[in-house]
Amino acid sequence: ALEAYVARIDELHAPVALSADLSHATIPVAVTLAGADEGAMVEMTLYDPTGQEVGTASMSALEGQASHTFTLSKPALWYPNGYGQQPLYRVVATLQQAGQELARRELRIGVRRLQLLQEPMADGSGFLFEVNNTPVFCGGVNWIPADLFPPRIPDESYRTLLELTAAANMTMIRVWGGGIYEADIFYDLCDELGLLVWQDFMFACGLYPAHPDFRESVRTEAEAQVKRLRHHPALALWCGNNEDYMLAYSFSRYDPAYEGDLATSPFPARALYEEVLPAVCA
Repeated sequence: ALEAYVARIDELHAPVALSADLSHATIPVAVTLAGADEGAMVEMTLYDPTGQEVGTASMSALEGQASHTFTLSKPALWYPNGYGQQPLYRVVATLQQAGQELARRELRIGVRRLQLLQEPMADGSGFLFEVNNTPVFCGGVNWIPADLFPPRIPDESYRTLLELTAAANMTMIRVWGGGIYEADIFYDLCDELGLLVWQDFMFACGLYPAHPDFRESVRTEAEAQVKRLRHHPALALWCGNNEDYMLAYSFSRYDPAYEGDLATSPFPARALYEEVLPAVCA
């Protein structure tokens, strides 16, 4: 695709923070612009799950940036499938210059408090998700691409498959690291259906390199995907890879006690999984 523009909204970020007692939420909205003149106006509007306007703010962009924080009292909370409803708020940002709207972007977001609890146990640590202070059983399935040629998967197929998943009382769906970062419709439907997403980075069953050019390529890809998906309330966890540690261990290339340069170790991809990807997520 070739896109022409005078100015555009490069990024729209709206991380949701819900209080521990679930009584109120803050939504700091940040906009990054490209090509906008000084004095360009940015308008941000928050809509509730019924489509009613909750609040709006208008401001001048300074050095291509604009931000505003919305607050919600007694917000409608998003829950996983089987634990409650999936209300979705909407954040809309517009870029205006000389009285003309040049660009518009929007996000659907959910208000939820998600935590991974790893309490000490006799043989290691636990691995339990809480959503809105409620422990969640992550019964679910692995998702592989629904067709050998992903561009021909219609939206209706995504909907049918994911509705069947929810109807089967699944709570979590894990996107396998040997497949693809799925289309937007996949994550939109998971938000609507309450299917928590365990998202692998796309590394599977391999011994990957970690030389500087490859690390930079991985970083670029990971940043693009994390920024694309970070607003989805269904997104529960980013996982570094699929079975790569097990493969390295089977070839005697994984030494957990190794403390040198991971990129030059017998298992160099540890530099990706333990340094690059955590930094991108952070």
